[in-house]
Amino acid sequence: KIDLLEEQNQEITAQLADLRSKCDRVTAERDDYKSRLEREVAAFKIRCQELQDGIEYWSTGMHPAILELPTVKTLVTTLKTKLADTSQKLEVALAEIDTLKVENRILNQKINELETLNDELDGDLASKLLELAQLKTNFDYKLRDELHNRLQPYCNQAVSVAVEKKLAEIDKLKQAIAMLQEDIGNYQSVMDSLEKDTLPEIEKTYKTEMSEADSKLMQLAGQNELLQQEIAQLKAPQQFPGITYADSAGNRMINHFAQHGVLFDAHDASVIPGGFCLRFRVARNADKTKLSGEEFDKLTSQCGLMGISTQPIHFKLDPQNLMISVEVFSGIQPVTGTQAKNTPDIGIRSLSTVGSLLTEDLGVVKRGKKHSQQSAQESYDRVSQPDIHRQKFIDLGCYPADQFEEVVDSYFVERVMTFGSSTLGKSPIISLVAVALAKSKKAKVTLINPLPGTEKDWFNIPSVVPIVRDKNASKASIDYAVEELELFYENFKVRYKTSANYEDHPCEIVVIDEAGMISMYWEDFGEFIKLAGKTGSHTNTGLILANQDDMISGISGGAKKNNAFKLMKADYGNFVQIHARETGLKWLEAYRGEDKEKLQTCLLETQKLCNDLNKEMGLTDRPKVGDSKRTDPNAYRCALVACPGQAPFVIQIPAYNSLSIEGIEFPPHARITSPHLLEKEKATQCCPNCGSTIVKLRKPYANGDLRYECGDRLSCRTTFRIAAQ
Repeated sequence: KIDLLEEQNQEITAQLADLRSKCDRVTAERDDYKSRLEREVAAFKIRCQELQDGIEYWSTGMHPAILELPTVKTLVTTLKTKLADTSQKLEVALAEIDTLKVENRILNQKINELETLNDELDGDLASKLLELAQLKTNFDYKLRDELHNRLQPYCNQAVSVAVEKKLAEIDKLKQAIAMLQEDIGNYQSVMDSLEKDTLPEIEKTYKTEMSEADSKLMQLAGQNELLQQEIAQLKAPQQFPGITYADSAGNRMINHFAQHGVLFDAHDASVIPGGFCLRFRVARNADKTKLSGEEFDKLTSQCGLMGISTQPIHFKLDPQNLMISVEVFSGIQPVTGTQAKNTPDIGIRSLSTVGSLLTEDLGVVKRGKKHSQQSAQESYDRVSQPDIHRQKFIDLGCYPADQFEEVVDSYFVERVMTFGSSTLGKSPIISLVAVALAKSKKAKVTLINPLPGTEKDWFNIPSVVPIVRDKNASKASIDYAVEELELFYENFKVRYKTSANYEDHPCEIVVIDEAGMISMYWEDFGEFIKLAGKTGSHTNTGLILANQDDMISGISGGAKKNNAFKLMKADYGNFVQIHARETGLKWLEAYRGEDKEKLQTCLLETQKLCNDLNKEMGLTDRPKVGDSKRTDPNAYRCALVACPGQAPFVIQIPAYNSLSIEGIEFPPHARITSPHLLEKEKATQCCPNCGSTIVKLRKPYANGDLRYECGDRLSCRTTFRIAAQ
């Protein structure tokens, strides 16, 4: 029924749509025809009116006779005929319009009837759809109920079959488990039997065999250790067995040369006037070039031979028997005979004599004059004695001078920059830092001092820049400094390229004084400082600089026009910065730490304490105007230190050259250039003729050699020379 109703509804809807389209089309045609007809009627009426007006005009006008003309009559007749035809057509059209109106009214009635019928069909359709939904719901419920009732037996049967299959599988699994348990029991009995009977036998046999093997290995290890010891003893240089000073000096020489790959075997020692002669066998040296005179001169200049002899050490080689002999003087005896009439030439000075005041072996040297020993030690009295004012520095929050090496070892990195004006002791400070770092890092120290031998040269470490005595001395010294820096830079580049082999490179520290001056003559200075400052820790290389204030910032290096390595303050961010006196207060002005006021107070109070102590003791910590030579190395001084990653602190500066350089390695061609140390050395010189220690320094020779004159005895007055460094 619903389908039938839907079909009827669709047919009626289609008919209704067709009728509506026809009605719309007829209405449109009617309206169009009506509008066209109305326009034609209006135009015709206008034309008729014009004709009537014309006819009246001509009929009632000045020439009525014109209507009687044949032509006019014919025209009027024609017009009347057309007018009658047109009127007839209009009447027919009006009749058709009336007919169309009647048809349109009939169509509208049919449309209304169809719409009414459509509304009724829609209502019937809705009710039928509701009935259909209810029937469908009832049908689905009955269908499910019927299916459940019919399929229930089949489902129960399928479930029972599946359960039976699973139960059968479970029975099989139980049987397999029982068999496994039986096998496990059998295995357990076998394992118990193995643990009780077989394993003890195996363990006993293993222990027996291993104990025998271990004993053999231990025996072989012991034999190997004994052999290694014997081999080491055979390879090691044979030393003097005694405990005398001669034996000790000979063993020092043996150990010193062994570090440089030259094997000395002790042979004998004999007494000579003023000392003793030592002889060594050198037959075991495979490289004979190490036994050359030049190599011995280089190795003799090392610090390991400081203080052994009061006179320069000279090694003599017997190439036929491969024997080395050396004369060591522990005291000076008067020289008699023809030698007293001559002017002896002591020869080239070595570090062992220049630095003898700085070693513990000075006590071995016995002088003929007691007051000379006292004068040589006067300048180091405060260094060797405890400082009674030490606690005052500690109370102010300042590290005392005796903790200088400990502070350097704990807080300093191998990159140090010292700032200060021209009279604040930058050179002695970097010298102290270099010695402390070298001991801490077991490093080799290369000092590059572009102004050696001046009154400001307080370095107790040897410099690779020699003293030049001519009118162009300053320029020549700068050239030497730049040349040494270029060599060091080339070595550093090699280290940088092989930085992965860090342990293969022993630690080296380069100390550069007057860095700003060197940067004016060496165009690669900025590049070197940037690279070494940032990668030095990866190449086991240290860098210690000194310059006035912060003048080095902005220096590009030499006359290089387009230098991409312009130095700025940021390049020293990973340096330890040491600010002497006023520069420390200037640095604190820009410091933003919370301890700024505390540091300013500490630095001011510490400096005031230093000034008071110096005034009380009559010491001068810096040269005065007009008296540039006067300064006391033992004066009290302090500085502000800023270490990377650490809070800044104030430290007391130890006395100049108060740290011993014993055991530190230097380049073989380095020499002491400080006039202050050379002047102290002069006090230890003795006349080669009479042995007197009262000598006077006279005008140097033309080639720079030092000229000394004996002044103890009126009968001597011997003049002798010491070769310049």
